Amino acid sequence: MLGGNLREQEKARKLLTQIVNSLSVKMEIGAPMASAYILGNPDHYTSHRFKSVYWKSYVSEVLTSWHSDELVELSTNTKVNPKDQVLVRRTRDGYTMYSPVMDYTHRSHKYETICLYDWFRLSRKLPLSKVNNSNKTEDIKIDRKQDIKGLVFTAGHPQQSSHYATLVSETFALVPNFIGGNLPRQDSGSREFYCITMLTLFKSWRKGTDLKKFNESWDEAFSNFRFSTRQTQLMSNFNIRYECYDAHDDYSKQIK
Repeated sequence: MLGGNLREQEKARKLLTQIVNSLSVKMEIGAPMASAYILGNPDHYTSHRFKSVYWKSYVSEVLTSWHSDELVELSTNTKVNPKDQVLVRRTRDGYTMYSPVMDYTHRSHKYETICLYDWFRLSRKLPLSKVNNSNKTEDIKIDRKQDIKGLVFTAGHPQQSSHYATLVSETFALVPNFIGGNLPRQDSGSREFYCITMLTLFKSWRKGTDLKKFNESWDEAFSNFRFSTRQTQLMSNFNIRYECYDAHDDYSKQIK
């Protein structure tokens, strides 16, 4: 370093600076934090646990059950791709196409009446190989293979022979974190798309034709469906973000 030229000395100086900076950062980590990382404990705690949900995939599945003109118009106006993305997974019979939407549409008949929103919150998918193993992290109690037969997916699901889905208690419920775009507004934008989305979330279905009659509009189907008090409150909560945006815009106009 001392005998090198100016360029080599500059490189060596930068290298030593980076080393010192890196060591300085690590020195700022306290003993409790370091021990938490070593033990595998989280560095923060929340009162709820969240689950990321690509909600448009489920709306796409609903739209594919209806007339092509309606599908094209709604998917174009709302940027929903009716051709849902699927994954290729390896099973005992080879490789098969799989979409997370299938976990709901092919759920056990035992959970026929559960809506999609509650499915996000309470459902857990487990491999059949773990039936006899105790699960200490979730409130899942299965009476061996006797009850598993009623929890496997229906015919057509690529994991029918290898996995099953069950529901946990409210104590272990997750909070859906909707990603892939904001949920539609209830007070502006496409009324039809809003009704489709809310019915998709809060009315039980296996295919899109379960959500409305052929002679009904989506608005009529929405009005005729009896949402629970909790579901009505959730729909109001979904709109709070937009109300905040509107209040921010109004305030910005006032101060100009």
